[in-house]
Amino acid sequence: NEIRNATNSYMKQLKTGFSDAEMETWSRQENGVKLLIKNIDSQEYDAIWVKSLAAARGISLEEQMQRISYASNLMNEYAYRLVGYQQRLEDMINAASTVEEVMEISFNISSN
Repeated sequence: NEIRNATNSYMKQLKTGFSDAEMETWSRQENGVKLLIKNIDSQEYDAIWVKSLAAARGISLEEQMQRISYASNLMNEYAYRLVGYQQRLEDMINAASTVEEVMEISFNISSN
């Protein structure tokens, strides 16, 4: 499916600059921040992970939590817009009644 391939390609572009190891820990980082917001003294694994990350990076826990939250919110915003756009195009294709209508549909994320 061309639309899904375009979505995947665009998401890859958004992730440029992040290592695979870093991306694999995003959910752990997000969860750790949530745990620490509830209880800054949390000893749950993901909370400890975020604390260790801040220490290894040499920044305060608060700054690390802010950076994780900012990056997470930004990436989630891009993702929901992109997936929503993909699904809108797929709905348009499913609703099309002619080949010509389908051919007029194109992936152009810059216009959204």
